Amino acid sequence: MSSTRFRELDGLRGLAAAAVVVGHFTTTFSVHYPTAAASSFELHHGQFGVQLFFLISGFVILMTADRAKRASDFAISRFARLYPAYWIAVVISVVVGALANVPGTQLTPLQTLLNFTMIQRLLLVPDVNGAFWTLAVEMQFYIIVFLVLLLSKCRLTDVLLRWLVAAWLVIAVGSAVVAAVLAPGIDITAAPVLVRAMVNVTLAEYGPLFCLGMLLFMARRNQRFEWLTIPAFLAVVVSASLLHSPSYAAIVAGISVFFAFVALRTSTPPLRLSPLLWLGKISYSLYIVHVVVGYATIDLLWPLIGRDLAVLVAMLVVTVLAWGLYSLAETRITPALRRSLLRRADGRGRTAT
Repeated sequence: MSSTRFRELDGLRGLAAAAVVVGHFTTTFSVHYPTAAASSFELHHGQFGVQLFFLISGFVILMTADRAKRASDFAISRFARLYPAYWIAVVISVVVGALANVPGTQLTPLQTLLNFTMIQRLLLVPDVNGAFWTLAVEMQFYIIVFLVLLLSKCRLTDVLLRWLVAAWLVIAVGSAVVAAVLAPGIDITAAPVLVRAMVNVTLAEYGPLFCLGMLLFMARRNQRFEWLTIPAFLAVVVSASLLHSPSYAAIVAGISVFFAFVALRTSTPPLRLSPLLWLGKISYSLYIVHVVVGYATIDLLWPLIGRDLAVLVAMLVVTVLAWGLYSLAETRITPALRRSLLRRADGRGRTAT
């Protein structure tokens, strides 16, 4: 099986993005706007699209790192890929949030400025956009991969990767166990600050998902089952159960099995449907702009046309906006920025030589 033309990844991204958007526009919107009319459709588990994104990220980032000739190439690739669209999304979130008084967007000037770093969550600064928290988690994962590339001089052997995954799983599960002991029976989102900080720093909940994604990439690339996939899956389930609940863990387990099923197959035709592939292509832009703009649109329109129609209009608005952001930032600014940064890195390399 080839790991290069794996079009199903875009289909999976499309599914994940759709789940998150629908969940936010139905269930989560009602939490932030309790006086709004009720939606006739709720997607209570739309949040679990995030877990699918993390599995995909583990798979894709290892695929990217596997091709890197220098650690700086990987860093430049990630920076150029994420930040142009993100910076525009921050501006959109600040402006729309202020104009429409969207809950959660009222930050101090310093907090707003720190949101441009993408790691504001790690600095204990609120996100101006409710979707941004996952990007800080992703950034932690990228930093780990960058350091491994740097220390190994880009020699990512399977043995090294297995040791990395094994160590990370032990740390993640150990941290989840400690959290369960310190805050027994409490969902991690309601645990004391120090407990949550420990879980966040060690990536106790999401690290096993990244690891499972990496192992499935290795299995697909090598056309051989990776035995560490089983303990990684168990770590995913155990951490989710300890930090949340057994029912929560069961959903995450189902998502993990589904992703593994797709990753280990040569082809999964339903995930190659054109609408899913297109949605997957713009999924990053859609994810980072949909919350504030979508909430503002629904809040403005539901008294006029009803909640359900307002949700549909909001979905159309954020999809068009995401397509525009993708066309501008991801297809134009990102390639130009990547080329510029790579030229500078090459120039420094020649000077050093």
